[in-house]
Amino acid sequence: PVIGGPELDHPNGVTVLSSGALLVVPFGGSKAMYQVSDGAIGVTQPLPVGQLDGVVVLPGGDVLVSSWQSSSVVRVAPDGSTDTVASDAPAPADIGYDASRNRLLIPLFNDDAVRIVPLG
Repeated sequence: PVIGGPELDHPNGVTVLSSGALLVVPFGGSKAMYQVSDGAIGVTQPLPVGQLDGVVVLPGGDVLVSSWQSSSVVRVAPDGSTDTVASDAPAPADIGYDASRNRLLIPLFNDDAVRIVPLG
């Protein structure tokens, strides 16, 4: 293991940043994503939503995070501001990004479906 313990709050989505640090989103009760580097939690970014599942880093540094709690996907800008890019997405699982078409791919876990959302 790279890191472990209850402070991770049930890590679910993980991706690697250009710095080499891991970006982690937890499914537990916290409403934040955090970086893991050198076996420790580093930078933490509060979010307006919880029960986080998927995380994707876009070209340019924005981060997309899916939330079961809000049935949505939010975009987190490098300055920490957030906006909703997809709503009414119940049980959005581990999301994907189609870079060639600039589209968000959202598996809807309980519906056995995938939604595709163009990003503007």
